[in-house]
Amino acid sequence: MLTDDQKERLNQWCNVYGESDKCVAAAQEDKTLQRLLPFEMESDDIDEAARGIRQRITGIEVCHRQCKRNVEGVLGMIGEMKAAPVFGCGQTDAGLVAELRDTMAAAAAWADGKTDGVGSLSDVLGERTPAKRWLVACLCKTLAQQLAGYQGDEPLAQPHWPAHK
Repeated sequence: MLTDDQKERLNQWCNVYGESDKCVAAAQEDKTLQRLLPFEMESDDIDEAARGIRQRITGIEVCHRQCKRNVEGVLGMIGEMKAAPVFGCGQTDAGLVAELRDTMAAAAAWADGKTDGVGSLSDVLGERTPAKRWLVACLCKTLAQQLAGYQGDEPLAQPHWPAHK
């Protein structure tokens, strides 16, 4: 059973799942959310900068033509641990999943502590801290869930976070 505080924290997933009740239902079934929520609830590593960046992640809308640019911007925010604006909604871009596939695979690999396949993203993200890993995992989960209907047979990569440090 989720506490009221946990339920309140799940509201950040409303852009992915819809209203609060759907977020709670998702958290009770979704293994990734079950791993991400306790870190946020119990960690001193989540400072105001990280919470601001998490809020920007909730602003990413996959229907926007600038989604890839927004994703790259959020990854840069995580690297600098400083929140910045993201663009609002616009027209759907049919090639979005293909454009994001390599970026999200690199992000998931980085969050899992890997160096192969990460490329220049390690320069963008910098030191791999628990807060940065959590934020990257939140971004990967958000995009994978939002683009689930457009991914075909191969979903976007998600880290196995927090299994690997």
